[in-house]
Amino acid sequence: MAAKLKKTLTVSRIVEGISTEQNETRPQATPAQLGLLIGCCAAIVTLVVRRLTRSQTSDFVPVWLGARALLQGHNPYQLIDSMWQQPLLYPLSAVILSIPIAWLPLAVATPIFVGVGAGLFGYAVVNTLPVRPARVVFFSGSFISAVAVAQWSPLLTASALIPTLGWILACKPTTAIWLFAWRPKYSILTAVLGLLICIAASPRWMLDWWRIAHGAAYPTVLALLPGGPILLAAWWSWRDPDARLIGTLAVVPHSTFVYEALPVMLIARTWREGWTLAIGSWIAWLGHHAGEPYTSQAAAIRSGGSWLLYAVYLPALIMVLRRPSGERPTSPSSVA
Repeated sequence: MAAKLKKTLTVSRIVEGISTEQNETRPQATPAQLGLLIGCCAAIVTLVVRRLTRSQTSDFVPVWLGARALLQGHNPYQLIDSMWQQPLLYPLSAVILSIPIAWLPLAVATPIFVGVGAGLFGYAVVNTLPVRPARVVFFSGSFISAVAVAQWSPLLTASALIPTLGWILACKPTTAIWLFAWRPKYSILTAVLGLLICIAASPRWMLDWWRIAHGAAYPTVLALLPGGPILLAAWWSWRDPDARLIGTLAVVPHSTFVYEALPVMLIARTWREGWTLAIGSWIAWLGHHAGEPYTSQAAAIRSGGSWLLYAVYLPALIMVLRRPSGERPTSPSSVA
């Protein structure tokens, strides 16, 4: 009996050792490979969605047109304001960033823009965030909506996680404010450098951009919405980067659509938190669209802010405040 038991244990250890060895030798996808896969999938989704909806509008379109105008020697802010239904609300840095793909047709340039942004975002999340539940972000309404409507959120969030890409944050100052508060690193230095280069290239652009952006935007301050002041409690834990992110989002005026909540999806520490935020983003997205049509753009943005406040931001605030006192997130590794 003892001999049989010993033999069984020996066989079990051999099998366990083989299984462990197989797991160790099994090839693992690198962050770069995963980022490439995510970027390609995002580009395909964008291409399909825009073909099916026949949509020609997104925040990338005016920037693409502005890059073409700039290459032809025109003032992009004056030209786009007179010829296109959407004003150019982005700084000159965004226009310059789009120059490498400005020569392509819009139907091709848009999926490339989205694919590059989503790919860098995927690489940054896998490579710099040690908490695996944060990867639920790829199934969130915030990420899917950003891909579907060709928004800047994935690219900007990736730039906050990868210090060497911090200069890209100069493409959208409002988003950059809360991303700086979340992951300052060296990104603020490179972003300021990017703005200075743009000013040197065209000193007048800031006046033109401010005139158009100030007159066309309908920003919402979350802290002024019913229940919004509760978000200011995040500053009680201001040493926590995630708390600073929520606290800054509460006071910076911005267009409160669901894709703007993308960085908040990354504060999850557990799978339950990750799926709570992801599902909340879908509730906010679907709830906002259920209220259409809205009487004005301002009403649409205010509705989006309310849905995000109750479905995403307040649950995220609870997650942050429930953390043990003095606990800090593991710092992401620096990416060259």
